[in-house]
Formats: sequence, structure tokens, C-alpha cells
Amino acid sequence: MKRLPQTRTSAPAPCPDQAHRTRVLFVLSLCLLMVVMDATILHTAMPSIIDDLQPTSIAQLWIVNAYALVLAGLLITTGAVGDRTGRKRLLLMGLGVFTGASLLAVAVPTPGVLVLSRALLGVGGAMIMPSTLSILRNVFTDPAERARAIAVWGMMAALGGALGPVLGGALVQWSNWRSAFLVNVPIALACLALSWRVLPESSAPGTARLDLPSVALSFIGMVGVIQGIKATTKDGPLTYASGGALVLGVVLLAAFVRRQRTLDDPLVDTSLFRLRPFTLALLAYLVVTAVLNAILYLSSQWFQIVRGMPPLTAGLRLLPAMVTMIVAGVVMPYLLRSLTTRVLLGAGVGLVGLSLLAPAVPGDEMTTVAVSLAVLGLGVTVAMSTCVAVIMSAVPPERAGRAAAVQESFLELGNVLGISVLGSITALLYRHRLVPPPGTPGQALDAARDSVGEAAGVAERLPEEVGRPLAQAANQAFDSAFVTTMTVTGVLVLLAACAVWMLLPRDKVEAAPVH
Repeated sequence: MKRLPQTRTSAPAPCPDQAHRTRVLFVLSLCLLMVVMDATILHTAMPSIIDDLQPTSIAQLWIVNAYALVLAGLLITTGAVGDRTGRKRLLLMGLGVFTGASLLAVAVPTPGVLVLSRALLGVGGAMIMPSTLSILRNVFTDPAERARAIAVWGMMAALGGALGPVLGGALVQWSNWRSAFLVNVPIALACLALSWRVLPESSAPGTARLDLPSVALSFIGMVGVIQGIKATTKDGPLTYASGGALVLGVVLLAAFVRRQRTLDDPLVDTSLFRLRPFTLALLAYLVVTAVLNAILYLSSQWFQIVRGMPPLTAGLRLLPAMVTMIVAGVVMPYLLRSLTTRVLLGAGVGLVGLSLLAPAVPGDEMTTVAVSLAVLGLGVTVAMSTCVAVIMSAVPPERAGRAAAVQESFLELGNVLGISVLGSITALLYRHRLVPPPGTPGQALDAARDSVGEAAGVAERLPEEVGRPLAQAANQAFDSAFVTTMTVTGVLVLLAACAVWMLLPRDKVEAAPVH
């Protein structure tokens, strides 16, 4: 596999023995798990937040999305800042911001403050995420050790997304939604203490100052694209908030790429995208993270609203995915050394596609969903670990932070795309397939068409002879919409797996030592 020429070198962070490197991997994994988990923990907590705070529909959207918007917008910048000023320093600052933002949400529980808190959590997460992978890349200099460490990193990234709804459901059922924010505090403080003691500092000072126009272009462009995608799937492309934001974001990102080509020390090395394995791995990463987040989000709704499960039970229903993620994470280091990139990435993406077809198979619903989630967890871990290994093996160590930031920008873009696009398609199909029972009041019907959650709330307030049939009709419509969305998406993902198989070379992941 081709790699960029290493025009500069950077001394690796000093980790004299394997025990120390293992401790470093543990700390980095814990930091990553916390950040990724926070992206999905509200999936099972949002119904309780809505009941308690009564936020408007716009406020609900921002509570869910502020985290991903800010995180994605800042990742490219923070990756470059960490490379220049010190990755450990940036990670410690991010953990401090993460802790403060979590306390703010608990101390002042209003919809506006909750949105602000989620945005600040995104700032902290953007400082933490690229630091974890770039520190790992510089600490693990032996190719075999680095392959194992990257496999663990990929497993923790996938596991964090699946663990979020489980933990959120447990916390909401045992306490209340505020505990979904409060739980961040002891974890972040533990990460802060461990990082201070265990992690070595590393950096690759740039030859020029941070280019502020590039920072502005990357941040506003990423936020514009993500906001535009989300608004377009909800309101159509012909509004300023949807199509306007999307066009603005694309134009600014194009200007950002153009500017990077003229800089001696760019935020993003655009020549990376000329490497086919690097680009294909990024696109596969985008697809897999989009599917994972959409499945977790829609499954949580299906378990809680359609099947009437309490939050903890709904969270526990996602355990099959977590189990197979752990199993796959254990064997991935050996697979990375034994099999080619084409086989691993094609198989991982293919398993993700097959998992989406399972709900369309006749049989016991709960068994089918459990099998689907188990296959999903296996495929996601195989695909994500391979993608990360390919991406990080393509860059020299002094560019590790920036490569990690690009990869994690695609992760956040996948998070947004999954929930926005697949969630919106499911909602659209639900509205078209909802057949209201006779006698449903017009105002109640309008609310019920908005979402299956709204339908459940409306049905509870109506007389039983009207409310029960309405709830049943809404559940049937959501069932049908969910299965259709997953089936069509599964076919498309299988086609993507075929494309990966045909386009990737037959090389193994190459992780050359750091010089």
C-alpha cells in the first residue's frame, strides 16, 4: 500500500516498556469511549427530557444535534492545534471543558442551557478525539503493536456508540435524564487524572502559524454542510436553513481545500485523497458510522415507543451488538496481520449490509432483531478497525493529528447522516403509511403524523376507544417504515461492499515504524 513520503520526522513519545504502552492504550480508550458514548446516550434519554422540560421541536433538534455540529466543525482545527502545541495538553484541556459542560447541564436544566451544554461538550470532544488517535500513532512504533492498538481503538469507537443508549436507558430508569450528563463528570475526572500521569507529550510544531482563514472556512463549512443535510431531510431543499446552508457549506469547504493546496503547512494534507485506499477507507467509515447511529436511534424508538419497553430494557436489547463488538475487537489484530485490506473491509461492510436485511426476514421479531444487532456489531468493528488502520498507516507521524481529525470528521458526518437521512426517510414513510382510525380528531391526527412518539402521547390523551386504535395504527406504520428503510439501505450497503472489494488493492494494512 502506498504511503505519503515522510518529508519531516518527529520523535515518538517516550514509552520505554510494554506495560507503560498498555496503560497509555487503556487511558486513550477510556477517553474515546466517553466521547463517542456521549454522542448516543441521549437516544434513550430524550423521551424523558421532552416530558420534563417540554422543549419546542426546534429545541429538541438542537439538543440532539448541537454536539455533533460543533464537534465536526472543530475537529480539523483541533487536530492541527494538537500537532503544533502538544497532543496531551490539548486532551487535558478538552477533558476540563467536557467536565464543566456536563456540570452546566445538570445545574441549570433548561432547554437553552441544555443546547449550550451540548455545544460545549462538542468543543471538549473535538479537543479529545484527534488527540487519542495521534498519541496512539506516536506511542506505538512497532507495526504489530500498532495494529493491535488500532484494533482496540476501533472497537472502542464502535462500542461507545452502542453503549450510549444502554447506559442512558439504565440511568434514566434508575434516576432521571440529568444523570445522563452527570455520569460524564466522574469518568472525565478519572480520565484527566490518568492522562496527566500516564500519557507522554508529543507534538510536531508547524513551520507556520495556524492559518485563521482556514480555521474559519473549515468550521463554518462543516457546520453548514451538516446543518443543510439535516434541514433538507426535514423541510426540503428550498429554504435558507436547508439548501442555503448546504450550498454555503459546500462552497466554503471547496474554498478551504483550494486554500490548503497553497499553504506550506496546511490543516489538511489534500494529497492524502489521491491515495485510493485512504479515500475508500474514509468513505467506508462514513457509511458504517451512518448505519450504526441510525440503527441505534431507530431501534431505541422501536423498543420504547412501539414495543412499550422501559428505557433500561430497551438499552439492554442492544447488548447483542456490544457482545459481538468485543469479540471482533479481540480477534481484529490477528485478522489485520493475516488478511488483506480488501477482504477485511469488504467483509465488514458486507456484514453491516446483511444485518439491515434481517428485519425483513419472517420469524420472531425479538430474535430477528437480536441476530441483526449481533451481525451489525461484528461488521461495524471489522470495518471500522480496518478503516482506521488504513487511514493511519498512510500518513507520517507528524501528520497523525490532522489525519485523525479528517477521519473523525467523517465519523461525525456519518453520525449526522445516519440519524438525519435514514431517520427522516423512516419518518416520511411513517407519515404516508399511517392510516388513522375513524373518529380521530384533526388536531390529534396532525400531531400523530409528526412522529410515532407524538402519536403515542396523543393516544394517551384521547378516549380509549379512539386512542388505542390510533396507537396501534401508528405502531404498524412505524414497523413498516422501519423495515422498508433498513431493507433498501441494506441493499445499498451491500453494493458498497462490492465496490470496496473491486477497488481496493490486495495489500495488507502496512504500518511502518516511525522514524
